[in-house]
Amino acid sequence: MSHTAFPGHELRERREELGLRPDDIYRRIRVPAQFVESIEAGAVTTLPAACYSVGFLKTYCQLLGLEPNRYVDTYQACIRPSTGFLRRSTTDAHKPAPPRWVADAIAWAAVCAVIALGWFSYTVVVRPNAQSLETRAHAATADDIRVPEAPKPIR
Repeated sequence: MSHTAFPGHELRERREELGLRPDDIYRRIRVPAQFVESIEAGAVTTLPAACYSVGFLKTYCQLLGLEPNRYVDTYQACIRPSTGFLRRSTTDAHKPAPPRWVADAIAWAAVCAVIALGWFSYTVVVRPNAQSLETRAHAATADDIRVPEAPKPIR
């Protein structure tokens, strides 16, 4: 959890100014009352997945007549460490980066693997299915054509 505090109390104060209860919020925009109370309490860890919570927060802020971007940004700052599946962990952050030649070696190995796979598929799949030279039709030249001799008349 981040040290950033979510300003849910501002949302609660605005809701109370408008004379709305959490149940009224549910009836108007279908955000469950328990999530409204969690947002107002700043308990962002009890909210559902971020994609739902951001939608709830935007809709709730629009109902209250507030600009949602500030609250969405603060919410995302509060949950950022817990949703960082693409971020490096603290143990990975201190590892030195591998040398540049490692990435080059991996790229060349991939190229060689593709070439080897092409050669293998040609020798195993294509060549056995090719017709042998003896069964193929050949084009003939004029020298190769033999004209049969005319039969000799019988006497």
